[in-house]
Amino acid sequence: IEWSATGGTIDQAGLFTAGQTGGAFVVKGFAAGSEAVAEVRVTTKEEKPDPAPATGDRHLRWRGVIPAQKWMNFYTKVLSKFATSSDLKLEISFEVKVDREQAESKLGETKSALRELGLEDNVTL
Repeated sequence: IEWSATGGTIDQAGLFTAGQTGGAFVVKGFAAGSEAVAEVRVTTKEEKPDPAPATGDRHLRWRGVIPAQKWMNFYTKVLSKFATSSDLKLEISFEVKVDREQAESKLGETKSALRELGLEDNVTL
């Protein structure tokens, strides 16, 4: 077996010896065209261990950019699991280029659609 490691040394038998610093490190073993990988977490004496987990509810949060073509997939795979929760809060922001000649018309259509959904129509150009 051919061994390699970050954050310390590893001998021919695969015995990992951590270095002087803590952190997350990787140990790899290669043999017969296959590879095995393990993550090693090292804490030094100076580092304090993670505090005990807090009790009570936790909050999931995500912020990112979703291509328009993936919006429905995002709803189906992510949001639908929380759709019945009264605690689900969505903040939506979108922007799109529109032709100068069509801008006022698109603005009116968008405001109207938002009002039909019972949402604020504070769209700007």
